[in-house]
Amino acid sequence: MIRSKLNLSLPTNWLSWISLSLLVKFLILFFFYTAFYSSIHPPGWMGLANVNADFDDFYLPVYHFIHHGISEYVSGSGLPYAGRFPGFAVPTYFFLLALPESIAIQGIVLLQLIYSVVATYLLARLVYKITGSLGLFLLTLLIFVVFPVFLQFEITFHPDSYTNSAFITALYFGYNYSRERKKQSLFFCGLFFTWALLMRPYLLPYLFAFGGISALWMWKEKKFVFAICATLFVFFSPFLAFETFWITRNYRAYHQVIPLVLVYEHTANRMTPAFPNTTSYPVEKLRELISSWGGDNVWYQRGGEMNWFMRMSDTEANQFRLPPRIFTTAYNLDSLKLLRIRMHRIEQPDISPEELARTESQVIRSTEKFTQTYRTEHWVWYRFASPFLRIKNLIFRNPVQDWPGPSFANSGMVYKAYKICSAGCYLLISIFVFPACVCLIRKYKKLTLFEASVLGCFVALLVEFAYLINLSHLTYFFTGYIAAYLLILLAWKQCILRSTTPASDRGNV
Repeated sequence: MIRSKLNLSLPTNWLSWISLSLLVKFLILFFFYTAFYSSIHPPGWMGLANVNADFDDFYLPVYHFIHHGISEYVSGSGLPYAGRFPGFAVPTYFFLLALPESIAIQGIVLLQLIYSVVATYLLARLVYKITGSLGLFLLTLLIFVVFPVFLQFEITFHPDSYTNSAFITALYFGYNYSRERKKQSLFFCGLFFTWALLMRPYLLPYLFAFGGISALWMWKEKKFVFAICATLFVFFSPFLAFETFWITRNYRAYHQVIPLVLVYEHTANRMTPAFPNTTSYPVEKLRELISSWGGDNVWYQRGGEMNWFMRMSDTEANQFRLPPRIFTTAYNLDSLKLLRIRMHRIEQPDISPEELARTESQVIRSTEKFTQTYRTEHWVWYRFASPFLRIKNLIFRNPVQDWPGPSFANSGMVYKAYKICSAGCYLLISIFVFPACVCLIRKYKKLTLFEASVLGCFVALLVEFAYLINLSHLTYFFTGYIAAYLLILLAWKQCILRSTTPASDRGNV
């Protein structure tokens, strides 16, 4: 009777599966809220929406655009905000335009919840298309509906949930293109990849990984150069259209070419209209120093080096032990303690502009000198060991430690079990993806366009955070986690089942 009503006989019955997944998601959120909501107080929450420290970055430019006609961060500055890509502004703009602010914020979070469920269904359908296994279809729904490690961001006013959903949607259309070679699927693949990177710019390599691998596959298929260029234009056209607008808009305001986002300025004024952010250029230089030896460079990550420099109390700092291998002839423990004192001084509200400028200059000079000497004197560690440590810092963290509410020790048994299951799913996928990548790389001649593209995206993300980006918080690995899950299934299909033919698509959404 129930099966007949819900019509769950096949994964192609999208309405039934999405409805059931939404019901399960809301039941989970009900228990999730009850586990912590009593301990949360404003301004941390607006109704059922979590509001974190990045709220102003995403909200104020849209609010000022609606009310003042310019997407500025600081009201009256006359400078459009370029510190973030405007991808999250898309849903924010329409909700704020149509509804009162408090209701609009709830609507944005509710929409991202619904979209996350729809995207999870698309991911499960994608798995079913690849493997033909109903069991793996259900396993995908279980992991990403019931135990998503990014659950807190599905109820947070933040672009991570929309980013994950857009990434899944792009992969879904990318798979359709790899099977059918239809330009329409390729265009939507490029569109959703573009939207994802407009919310999180570090995803830019995904766009070029998929486009580059598609071009390589067409070259292997003996396509004409003109056909390859025309196909790539279809894929990149959403990104090119946005960049044309973005660069023109920023050049008019700042008189400089800004293709991505405005980087940290060499200025002591941390609240300039150009980049009003509490993370200043000295903070970025300190992060660069810590990254050179492979340390933890997220300031709010307790127990890490960046936290020691910026947020630890003196009592905790005295008990903290920096590894002896990080020291050089240019600095020792006392030198880093002095640097820590200066970083704390920069953060004090009573500091004068003159002292702020002087102290920040001292920090910049010191960190640049320390970084250079470390790279010179410990070049083997810097070149070969530090990149792996940065990848470790990106991936191997406790994914539920920042969840709202009481700590694990003070949680009830149900909440503890839920955290353990969520963390367990994350840990298993994060571990098994590396042998899966080795398996797929060894079979590179037999990979399909889609398999090679997912592998290319995952590898591009790791290389980017190992060598190019100093900040490596867990949230930056969310799309990598999704790709890792697919890679494990693709490797299982290639290396264990020894199948190179994609499973038949048993119906269309």
